[in-house]
Amino acid sequence: MGEKLVGFGKYVFGSNLATMIHKKADVMILGDLLSSAAAALQDVAVRITYLIEAPAMAAAGVVFPQSARAMEKDGVKGVKVLYERVVGIIVGLLLPFAIFVMLFPKLIIGLIAGEEYMEAVNILRITVGYGLIIPFAIQFGTILDSIGLPKVNFLYTLAGGLLNLGLLFVFINQFGVIGAAYAGLCSYSIMLVFQQLYLHKKVGVNFLNIFKYMFEFYVGLPKLIKGLISRKA
Repeated sequence: MGEKLVGFGKYVFGSNLATMIHKKADVMILGDLLSSAAAALQDVAVRITYLIEAPAMAAAGVVFPQSARAMEKDGVKGVKVLYERVVGIIVGLLLPFAIFVMLFPKLIIGLIAGEEYMEAVNILRITVGYGLIIPFAIQFGTILDSIGLPKVNFLYTLAGGLLNLGLLFVFINQFGVIGAAYAGLCSYSIMLVFQQLYLHKKVGVNFLNIFKYMFEFYVGLPKLIKGLISRKA
């Protein structure tokens, strides 16, 4: 039992470390290849995107024990439905905020960072775009850890980080400051495809069902809001 826990913890730690490096790589490489000013623009855009990403991170802690229980009770079918439903709801929550940021990036940057960072407008539009992909990756890792596949999660996280590093060097040299955002969008998009293929093979996840649950969330939202208001009253 102790050896299993050590093995599990080793891969979970590795995944978390690889994720941290992945998230910091763009700013560090921009500072090294271009300038600290270029790194600051990317950092502002990414930090704003993290604010939108926060619900996905919060949900991960809730999904982990639920996924383990679903696996024990209903097998992979329960895990499949849980992943599809949770990601659908999270993306449904994030989408209106992401659209607002994409439409009014100057307003957001002015409120959060200040007028001196207005050059980050186009960068922010791209980082918010791949911010909508991040919940898929977060819940992918949560599901794999909860069903006893932390090594697979680690390998996918490491592969995504290495892919991002390679694309950062290519795109920054090709496009300049905004190249880091392009690299992030491409690496997250490519990994999304491979993650969904694996989940489909392993637990039967249907990518389209995620959007079905997102639509159901929107349909049920007025009733949910009405219930919350009535409860407070």
